[in-house]
Amino acid sequence: MATCPVGTRVVGGGAESLDASGPRDFGEFTSSLPTADGTAYTATLEATGIGSGTLRVRAVCQ
Repeated sequence: MATCPVGTRVVGGGAESLDASGPRDFGEFTSSLPTADGTAYTATLEATGIGSGTLRVRAVCQ
């Protein structure tokens, strides 16, 4: 989850799966959306591959 600073709201966002060498497909995104209150962006990845990695979530706040 990526959280916006106090007093701002999410206007966009996204997520990516990656490992030490860069983007990598570890699974299927099952959700990628702002929270109901508009203060953060969240994403869920269902792992389908082998190995491990990082899920990076970013929020664009205004």
